[in-house]
Amino acid sequence: MLNTSDHSHSHHIVIRCLSIYALILVIVGTLGNLLTIIILCRRNLRRYVTMRYLIAVSICDIISLYGWNLNNFYKFTISSNNNNLEELSLAHCRIMSYLTFVGLQLSSWCLTAVSIGKFCLILLKINENCQKEF
Repeated sequence: MLNTSDHSHSHHIVIRCLSIYALILVIVGTLGNLLTIIILCRRNLRRYVTMRYLIAVSICDIISLYGWNLNNFYKFTISSNNNNLEELSLAHCRIMSYLTFVGLQLSSWCLTAVSIGKFCLILLKINENCQKEF
């Protein structure tokens, strides 16, 4: 049976690993999303509406990454008394909460818009093929 000091030590190690994982996720996610934005901003791709939506998705994902994961890294690695970034001030709380949740929502809605746009394009192509047959 584990005593409380062993349990506390293992809990501390797990929390430390998860906070470092959050930082790695922010770094890799930011690099991946920035690379996506750079590729999608090419002149030949920028003219498509779908690519504009995917650029918006990448921006929203960066905002969400920073909101969720940097808070975990700060809380368990930097803060001496495990405070959240939102606890620094009321302005921090409101701005971080707003950006995090809006980023997630906008990302989902942009992906929905891409799906609807592609669906409409497929219907248009099917309709054109049906009209050619008659």
